[in-house]
Amino acid sequence: MTQRVICHTLEDTKRAAAQLAGRLAPGSCVAMDGDLGAGKTAFFGFVAEALGACGQASSPTYVLMQVYTGGKMPVYHFDLYRLADEEAVEELGLDEYFSADGVALIEWPGAAGSLLPPNTLRGAMRRLEGDAREIVITGPIDAMEGWCAL
Repeated sequence: MTQRVICHTLEDTKRAAAQLAGRLAPGSCVAMDGDLGAGKTAFFGFVAEALGACGQASSPTYVLMQVYTGGKMPVYHFDLYRLADEEAVEELGLDEYFSADGVALIEWPGAAGSLLPPNTLRGAMRRLEGDAREIVITGPIDAMEGWCAL
């Protein structure tokens, strides 16, 4: 099932992220594509916040992974932009977190390829005019039905 939402403000984006967070459980994986500056990091920061994670979410571009704790479950936030392929992801052991005890939020998931769990929610974000963003997420029907009502 595919769901699409237009977020006209940052507050809309925060509400959409909170609604998605409410559908996530340990072992959930969300993979998000989108152009640079589309808002992936901000969206995932809001998801982590809604899950009760401590700390300000930041882009893990240079460290590849940030771990946020203190909430309902650990949040593993990845940015795979600098990785070339599945072999690089596997060599670093990042794939072990994709279906671990927490939620995996992956920006630029292309390098992960077939290492992503089969139930991964796949998303894309893009900028529209002004501050508006379009978020499209595809996943299992039980996870996506009714998401997102702004």
